[in-house]
This record gives sequence, structure tokens and C-alpha cells, in this order.
Amino acid sequence: MIFVGKNQENFKGLTVYGRGFEGQWTPDGKKLLYSVFTSGNGFRPTLWLTGAEGDNIGLDNLSLGLETWSYKCTVAGDNQYAYCGVPGNLPQGSGFYPELAKDVYDDFYRIDLTSGQASLLAVPAGDLNGYSVEQIFLAPDGRTLYFKDANTANLYSLNLE
Repeated sequence: MIFVGKNQENFKGLTVYGRGFEGQWTPDGKKLLYSVFTSGNGFRPTLWLTGAEGDNIGLDNLSLGLETWSYKCTVAGDNQYAYCGVPGNLPQGSGFYPELAKDVYDDFYRIDLTSGQASLLAVPAGDLNGYSVEQIFLAPDGRTLYFKDANTANLYSLNLE
């Protein structure tokens, strides 16, 4: 991946170990949370975290070991944590064909963006025993996580306190 600055500056590149790159920057622009898939994990998307600013581009490029897409994550405004919906058991090939995961429900994780440590927050029991995150965002006060379920299009919340 090649980074280009807003004034057409050329920065060093990032080697991405997989296909299907999908990513998002932390609000301060210093890190990049992204997902890719490889044959090594059955073509399931896996989350990675890396430096994404100046000389730190690609620094500490770390697999977080969570099989999910980056769109199922949101980064807190303080740049300290990311919150993600992580499917319980992704079928092989779901990186190529995301529709294979349509009926796989998500657990919720919090990722410390300094250490890369992920911790389970919740295993929700909703309608039909779970939810599949389509969109996710954090309330401005950081106390509530909101998400839209892909199967019902309903909006739900998870209290983080």
C-alpha cells in the first residue's frame, strides 16, 4: 500500500500480508486498523494494526488474531480503544464471499490500540440468539456502543460501563 500526503508527498509504503484490504485510521491518523485474508487462515478476514504516520508507517504491523472485517469496528475518539463485532465462527472463504457469514452472529471485543490486546466485552443474546454488525459507532461520551444489525436493520446499544 502506498501513502500519499494531502500535498502529494510520497511516504514509505506498507506491506499488507493478504488480500481484500479494508481499513480505517484512528481519529488522530497515527494508526491504521485493517483487515485482509489469506489462504493460511482459510480465506477468512483477520484484523491487523499498524503505524500509519510519517516514519512510523508499517511500524509494529501486528495481527490482532480476530477474524472479522474492519467495517465491523469503530475507534474511540481518544485513540486508545477500538470496539469490534467479531463473528463467532466464520466459514472458510468468507473473505471472498462475505455473504457466507450472513447468519454468523457477532461477539463484541475491545482492542487496546497501544498493546494490541483484545478482550471479550459481550456475547449478546438478541432476537434469534444474536446480531450481525453492519455498522458500529461509539457515543461521544464513550459510554455506549451503538450498532445496526445486518439481518433486521434495527439499531441496538451496548452499555460499556
